[in-house]
Amino acid sequence: MRPCRVPNPSARPLLPILLLLAASAGSATAAALRVPWHPASRWATQPPLHPAFAADGGAALRRLIQQLPKAELHLHIEGTLEVDLMFKLAARNGDFLKLFSDVAVLQTEEDFYELAAAYLERAAAGNVTHAELHFAPQGHTVRGVPLEAVHRGLSRAIAESPVDASLILSFERHLSESEAAVAFSEAQPYMAAVSAVGLAGSEVGNPPGNFADLVAAMAAARLPITLCPLSNLRLQVYAGELEARVREVLASGIAVTINSDDPAYFGSYIDGNYEWVARVAGLGPEQLAQLAAASFEASFLPKERKAEHVASVWAALNGWRLEEREAAELRGVEEGARRRWRHAVPRWLRPAAVWLTQRTDAPLAA
Repeated sequence: MRPCRVPNPSARPLLPILLLLAASAGSATAAALRVPWHPASRWATQPPLHPAFAADGGAALRRLIQQLPKAELHLHIEGTLEVDLMFKLAARNGDFLKLFSDVAVLQTEEDFYELAAAYLERAAAGNVTHAELHFAPQGHTVRGVPLEAVHRGLSRAIAESPVDASLILSFERHLSESEAAVAFSEAQPYMAAVSAVGLAGSEVGNPPGNFADLVAAMAAARLPITLCPLSNLRLQVYAGELEARVREVLASGIAVTINSDDPAYFGSYIDGNYEWVARVAGLGPEQLAQLAAASFEASFLPKERKAEHVASVWAALNGWRLEEREAAELRGVEEGARRRWRHAVPRWLRPAAVWLTQRTDAPLAA
């Protein structure tokens, strides 16, 4: 399981506190895992696809995931730094070998702008219509990067993007409480763009499994969690039991959202995470739409905006169903035409007719 997003009623207005029950591994660990990877190798042992997606090997599943509007709520913007952009920034900022060390390449306002703009462009292409971007100022100010440069770069990218996005100010769990207080104080001039405050880092010594009663209470209260399945899979958090754990949490009644965490490190953005969950849990179209709707309901958007986004999810599901039904009808018409065409030729030519019709994509007239 991933972080629980729980507003704190005692906090100042418009600044809910994001309590992280389970956060991603530290950036040093994640950096060591920056290798190309695709989850498909794990799918061979999983339950079969839901019948709605089984006919074409998952192509319909991917079409639905693409068409569903989605919110991404657990996304560390530093974890979207792809290798090609890292090379570009390292070269632009001078000492290539010195700077070519993960987030150390992020030096200027323009760097943070390009980082966020690249993620938001990719998010928009995947039909993410709302995103809440975690950013960790402590990892930048300690290197002498002004917080103003971080804020201005991220905010400019958000302002120019079609994706409705906001920022979550994230403190590092391995640093002290007093250091977090200093960072919070320094961030006050920029809080208008911040929708929540969070905590990130290693959870060693405090796994969610120690809080069974709390998990039950969360389910009863419908408090949402942000699940990042492929980061857990890549980090081997559950040592081969992740698939069972995911099915368990989906069946528990907890409000679950699907997210990508640090996609540049773990090899898959939000669409890949949705597909993996759909495959291991055998989810159908309506269940996937429920996950997408839950992502908006769990966001820090105003209530009326949530309702608009949720309505767009169900409209997209209906549109996908109509398209799939029309495509199935067209395939049936074409197959019927092929059968009639094969039987219209002499028997001794039918093997050649079958061979020919199996090798053409062109529809045949009845």
